[in-house]
Amino acid sequence: MPKTPELLDVVALTEDTPDQTLVAGQVGTVVELLDDTTTLVEFTTDNGEPYALAPFPKTKLLVLQYEPPARTVTALGASLSSTNAPSAPRRGIAVASW
Repeated sequence: MPKTPELLDVVALTEDTPDQTLVAGQVGTVVELLDDTTTLVEFTTDNGEPYALAPFPKTKLLVLQYEPPARTVTALGASLSSTNAPSAPRRGIAVASW
């Protein structure tokens, strides 16, 4: 089940909003919770300059996840450690100096 947007969450729009010239996939930050169903989202450039500030229903936002859920990491680690396959040889990194 998708996470409900909370204050300071990084979110993406799930659909276009032509009235505000924003498109699905644009990323913003929840800067205020207006009520139980609506958030205020700020959109900024890579330099941090705001270019849009608009209210959106929480249902129209996708909270972005930057790390896998803990259970996924644990499950992956357990499955890797339980295999009988030989481990891959370690390789060094060559660094060239000019």
